[in-house]
Parts: sequence; structure tokens; C-alpha cells
Amino acid sequence: MSALKEFLELRKQKFIGSYAELRIVIFLVLVAFLVLSFTYLNRPIDSFMGEESYYNYRIADNIADKGSFFPEYDYLSYSGRMHIFSLTPIILLLFAKVIGSLLLSLRLLPILAGLIAVILFYVILRKNDINRTITIISCLVMILSPGFVYLFITLNNYFLPVLVSLIVLSLMLYEKYRASFMLSLLLPFFGSIHAFIAAILFLVYAAKKDEIKEFRWFLITVLLIIAGLIPLFFYGLPYSFFFSPPDYSLLRQLLSDLGGNFGFSIFALFLAVIGITKLWEEKYKHVAIYSSIIVLLLFSFFEIKSLFYLNFFIAFLAALGLVKLIELEWESKTIKSITIFIVIIGLIFSFFSHSYLLSKSPPNRDMINALNFLKDKEDGVAFSYYSNGILINSIANKKNLIDSDFLYAPNLEERYDNSNELLFTRDIENATRVINKYDIRYILIDRDMEEKLWGGEEEGLLFLLKYSKNFNRVYSNNFTKIWEVGRE
Repeated sequence: MSALKEFLELRKQKFIGSYAELRIVIFLVLVAFLVLSFTYLNRPIDSFMGEESYYNYRIADNIADKGSFFPEYDYLSYSGRMHIFSLTPIILLLFAKVIGSLLLSLRLLPILAGLIAVILFYVILRKNDINRTITIISCLVMILSPGFVYLFITLNNYFLPVLVSLIVLSLMLYEKYRASFMLSLLLPFFGSIHAFIAAILFLVYAAKKDEIKEFRWFLITVLLIIAGLIPLFFYGLPYSFFFSPPDYSLLRQLLSDLGGNFGFSIFALFLAVIGITKLWEEKYKHVAIYSSIIVLLLFSFFEIKSLFYLNFFIAFLAALGLVKLIELEWESKTIKSITIFIVIIGLIFSFFSHSYLLSKSPPNRDMINALNFLKDKEDGVAFSYYSNGILINSIANKKNLIDSDFLYAPNLEERYDNSNELLFTRDIENATRVINKYDIRYILIDRDMEEKLWGGEEEGLLFLLKYSKNFNRVYSNNFTKIWEVGRE
């Protein structure tokens, strides 16, 4: 009888523990859903956030129209370029087949992926024997982070490979190695960068488990690297890999509080530094974490969106830092309370600030109306600042001269220089030369361009558009103007 009672008591405790874990997970999922939904409150119902959302929607729509999962050529970007394959629009299209709407899928798929990511992050931390308090705080910091919001509110090219990576890691922790290895081979189809990151992190994980010499780790690493190199055989070397426009700032991208779309909150980084000092109390026990952070930081110098992977480590370290702040003995309890309060409020403020800015990101209603007007015009190349290029392709269905998808872009530096020449020249002959070279038919200028490029003054192209008879303004609203180039 005593053995039976002991057995029943163990089962009861296990059930209570599992029920408590389930309630925590449900709570975190609800918080994540509210956080992701908040960004849409100030957004027009028929618009998306992030130019990548529009790009992937356009590609998915084209695939649906033409019935081919492997389009080889993009006729609109850069007025025509080879299409770089990615699974993202294909999975979007397959999801749309299930729920019956491509537009609805574009909104729901990233959010659904975000909710699953929260569950997986919680499971991964608990499986690594991280106590419940630190796990909950880690998840909350991650949910409130600008990187999480951007990653799972826009249809970008990272949210699916990040989700796949989390699933792979979860399977590995449950020693489902065959399934995890097979699933990881999907990563190269989202982009080579994901395969290389996974390969290195696999080696870090194998070293942590003291299994670095086992053949399976060597095999999957080699397979991922080879798979990551395959695009080089199809597309050649990415000669534009290191190109960045002069207005690009790495520091601004790293810190969301400086205006970056998916960087880190200064307050999260502050806590993360404290968290590292807590880990360092055990010296080299956590070499795997240090190595992973260093690897991802190095990758972020070449591809800034690698920060999406690093965000999970920062959230965990920030949770450790917050717990250490709370546990520290302070001479003044008042200063301690104020410091902790400021840090927590800072994390929350960073979320609200970033979410508001993201909800106001282009295109706004006036821009959408202008691009819909342009869509009904005759075919032709539409010129604007490179940041508007993907919107011109995706909403107006017109060719552009240049856009922000620089990788493998044809004649990128020449096009960028010619674009700047047209934007800043007051010489009609120079402007006409560039216009004729790229057969530009329409010119789109918005208020952001006027303030950013010309400081609100009638300089450069603005001067020519106003005083030259070669340009005919065909559309205007409070934010956007469109001119048609005169044809002799």
C-alpha cells in the first residue's frame, strides 16, 4: 500500500507540475498574441508592414498566377533580374491554400510562427534546466523585444528559418537527432546564411555535449555547408554582398532606440551585460553560450538580420541580469528599487516606441493611393529613392531603377550612382541622360524624400520637376507626387 501511495503521490506531483507549466505557456502565448496584435492597431486594414511583406506577397501571387514554384526571373526589380529562390513565398502560398486567403495568410502566418516560437523558447530553456523564474522572464523580455515584434509581424525572409531552427534545437534536446538533421536541411532553401549559422551552432552544440568527434555531427555540418554553397553555383558570387548605401548605420541597426527596425533595446543590452557577469561566475562552464554569441555577432556584421538569432541569447542574458540586480545587496533599497523600476519601464517603453514606429512605417494611406494610381498607368520604369523600389514593384506593378534588395542586383553601384546623380542634379542634360539610359517614364517623390534628401528645399531633381517642361505632374496628394516624363 505504501508503494502504491508513493506512486500515486509522484503521479499527482507530476500532473500538478505539468499543469503549472501549461498555464505558464498559455499565459506567455496570450502575452505574445497581444504584443503582436498591438502593432496593427494604428495600421490601415489593407496594408502590410515592411517592404519584405510586399515583396513576398508579390512573388507568392506571381507563383499562384503562373503555376510555377521556381520562378527564374523577376521582371520588375531593377527592371529585370534573376530571381533568388526562397521557400518563404511558397510556404505562404501553401498556407493560403489551407485558409483560403493570401492576404489573410500574410498577416496570420508570421503571428502564428511567433506564438509557436514562444512555446519552443520556453521548452528549450526548461529542457536545459533553467529555473522557471528565469525562463518566464527570458520569454517576456524576448516577447517585448523589437526584434521579436519585427520578426513575427512582417512577412520577412527570417521568421520561418528562425522557427525551423528552434524546432531543430528542440528535437535535438529530446535526442530526436535524425528528425532534427532532416529538418535542418530545409534551412539552405531560405538562404545560405541560415545554413552556415546552423552548421556552426551544430558544432558548438556537439562540443558542449563532448560529442564533437562523432561522425553524425561532422556529416550534418558538411551537408549544411555544401547546401549553403549551392546558390553560388547557380547565381555566382554575391558581388554586392558588402554594398551598403551611405545612409546605412550599423549602430542604428543594432539599437532599436536609435531607430533600428529590429535591433536591441539599450535596457536589454544593459541587463545582458550584467547577465554575462553572472554566467562568468562559473567561468568556462558556459563556453557554448559565449561561442554562439560571438559567432552570431560576427555574422551580423555581414548580414544585420542575423540579430534575429542573437535576440534569443540576449533575452536569456537579460533575464539573468535582472535576477542578479534583484538579488544584489544594495546600500540603498530605494536606489535599488528605482533602478530596477527604470530598467523594466525602459524595456516596456522600447516595445511601445518601436511598435508605434513600425505601425507607421511605409507605406501610409497616401502612398498606397499614389501607387494604385500608378498601377493603372501604362507600363514603364518608375524612378524613386531606392527605399520605395519594392513598393513600386509590388503595389504599382511597375519596373523600378533600383530597390533595397541589393544582393545579386545587376550593375548595382552604377545604378546607385546614376540614381543619386538624377536625384541631386539641377542640370537638365544630366537628368535627361540618366532618364534615357534607363528608359524612365515616371518619377515618384514623397514627403520623406523631400525632407531627407533635400531638406525641404527646391534642390536637385525637385528644382527640375517644378521648372522644366519635360515633366508633367499627373498625381498629387498630401504625401506623394508623381510626374510623367515627357516624350518627344
